[in-house]
Amino acid sequence: TRVPRRRWAPLAPVEGGHDPATVMAALDSFRPAFEILDQRGFAPGDNAAFSAVAADVFSEGLILGGPGLSPEETTPPALRSVVTLDGEALLDQEDAAPMHPLAAVAFLANRFNRLGETLQAGEVLLLGAHLPPYRHAGASAFRFQLGALGEVAFEIA
Repeated sequence: TRVPRRRWAPLAPVEGGHDPATVMAALDSFRPAFEILDQRGFAPGDNAAFSAVAADVFSEGLILGGPGLSPEETTPPALRSVVTLDGEALLDQEDAAPMHPLAAVAFLANRFNRLGETLQAGEVLLLGAHLPPYRHAGASAFRFQLGALGEVAFEIA
């Protein structure tokens, strides 16, 4: 039986901090997404993407896919990540997420709470890359299939 979608809830500070169990009830779903980074101003090379992240050059946007599943329906180790560029596989692996998504949400909630901020209802969180940052220029088609969570795709013309 499919768990009905629910509305996200704020993740305000709690005594002892958040853990996967305390954040689960606040989440609507897990879905595949592409994050778009702006790496202009960084010299091309193997470390350019990591230099951008280290210099606080983060997301310029995201492309969100779906349909997604509720946290109760999601089994991260069983999810197969397939990322393609113009039909060629860049990644084809099970359990490719850098950490369990519930642990990632708890980490982010606690981090924001320590900074005096609360993750608000309806916000979209990017929970970690299945691939390292990837620099690409030119016309291309990208696709990310994440098992039962669905897929997301976009084209650069």
